[in-house]
Amino acid sequence: MKRSQRGAVRVSIVWMVVTLVLFFVALFIAYTGFDAKAKAVTQAAADKTARVDSEKSTSEARKALVELSKEIGWTDPSSVTPATNIASMKADFEDARTALDAPADIKDVKGLLAFAKTAYQSRGKEISGKEDEVNDARRKGLQAEKGLQDAIREKDTQLDDLRKQLTDLTEAAAQRQQDGEQTIAGLRTQQSQLDADLRAANAKYEEAVRAHGDEVKTFETRLAVQGQKLRFLKEPQAQDGAFLAVSKDLGIGWIDIGANQRLARGTRFTVMSGKVGSTTPKAMAEVTKVEPSRAEVRITEVRDQFDPVVPGDVIYNPVYDPKTQRHAVLVGRFSGKYNEKELKNLLGMMGIVVQSKLDLNTDYMIVGGELYTDADGNPVETPIQPTELAVYKEAESKGVQIMALKDLAGYFAF
Repeated sequence: MKRSQRGAVRVSIVWMVVTLVLFFVALFIAYTGFDAKAKAVTQAAADKTARVDSEKSTSEARKALVELSKEIGWTDPSSVTPATNIASMKADFEDARTALDAPADIKDVKGLLAFAKTAYQSRGKEISGKEDEVNDARRKGLQAEKGLQDAIREKDTQLDDLRKQLTDLTEAAAQRQQDGEQTIAGLRTQQSQLDADLRAANAKYEEAVRAHGDEVKTFETRLAVQGQKLRFLKEPQAQDGAFLAVSKDLGIGWIDIGANQRLARGTRFTVMSGKVGSTTPKAMAEVTKVEPSRAEVRITEVRDQFDPVVPGDVIYNPVYDPKTQRHAVLVGRFSGKYNEKELKNLLGMMGIVVQSKLDLNTDYMIVGGELYTDADGNPVETPIQPTELAVYKEAESKGVQIMALKDLAGYFAF
């Protein structure tokens, strides 16, 4: 074979080999692409299933959130999918907890609702008790008034009898005078007798009037005493309670009176030794937490560290009274920390009703600062001292207990 023919054969073989190689490469690439496409289709189906499950879960969660928001509140009614405004809910929650004076350890709405329910039930019992006291006092007042009216009617009857007797005597005297015209001696004798009878009748009449006046005064005194049955007549050193337990390290203790005795948080007591005859104060105790039949107090102003407060020590507060309802009037200016509204709330918690004016039921007059306006609200050049007011002098004349605001503040933490 010639050289040129051998070269042509070799070229043909090379092209055939190259062609086969390219065929197998193309076949491999096609197989690989088909396998990748199959995997991609499988992955796409899995992703679609996961997306459907996720959308379903999200829809259910959104639906549950909407239902929860509708139950809780603080939502926008115009929104298609209302959601609770957490910031507004927290703000209203704090306002409600402050208004209810709830403990700081209440952190959720469930706890606050439980506390509010308990506080409401306690307040209902307290109001019911006060209504019973008022009804009892009203009943006694009506009984006393009926007694006075019966006495007045009885005295009116007696006066009518005396007037009738006087009329009868006068008529008899006139008749005797007519009959006595027959003889001067007989007429004078009869006239003298009639004058004597008339003087005796007048004397009896005046005596009856005086007796009636005395009985009216007696009944008025009884009514005054009846009206003062609610007056607070407690002696300054009357024991109000005693310590049940004391934590010296924490500076706190527990006393045996609580909400059932109308004890309010912030009330301050002088602590005395429970030993008989002891008169020296040991410390001050301020109520920080109130339960139905006991209360927690913070112990301050300990006079002697070697004579600490111990269980059995007793407490005193000359203003605190757990039983009777008392009445007070405010005189002077009350502002700032001791403003009139806060003072009325505090006195209300102590069972003291603030009156608009002085009357027979008034137990206390609480005196504030000097006034810078007159009764008509016009400014004055010289401040008016409460002691210069007519109502102050009236209270003194009626024996009303007068107390300065600063003295009241010593027994209650404002």
